[in-house]
Amino acid sequence: MTTGRVRNRHGFTLAELIMAIALLAFFSTMIVQVFFQAQTVTLRTETLDRAVNCASDLADQWKQSQDRPHQSESPITIYLDQAFEVCQKDVALYQADLTVQPGVAANLWLLDIAVFHYPDKGDEPIYALQAGHYFGAERGVP
Repeated sequence: MTTGRVRNRHGFTLAELIMAIALLAFFSTMIVQVFFQAQTVTLRTETLDRAVNCASDLADQWKQSQDRPHQSESPITIYLDQAFEVCQKDVALYQADLTVQPGVAANLWLLDIAVFHYPDKGDEPIYALQAGHYFGAERGVP
């Protein structure tokens, strides 16, 4: 004869169910945060990629120019939309500041391009590029 009670257990206790639900809630919030951060990083990466392409295109256009540049005291500002296409100032999300200056060698000119968020420019550009180009006599410039 047994003096203790033998219990046939079919299922989970309430405490076990509450613990399982709490663990699921905890891990699901962590997973949602990871996906949110991944989306933020993806958007910043796409913006950086577009800024790099835009600055490279501007530098290529400048290098293909046949005219000798003039030094600019203040930056030339180009306003850009979400797709980094040139647009009006009132619809711009980004701006590219271009500054031309002479290089250290004769006939060498430097173009500094900095792409910023607009209108909250901030201190750090999204992307900055410096391109050099030699405007020598072979281009018909004395």
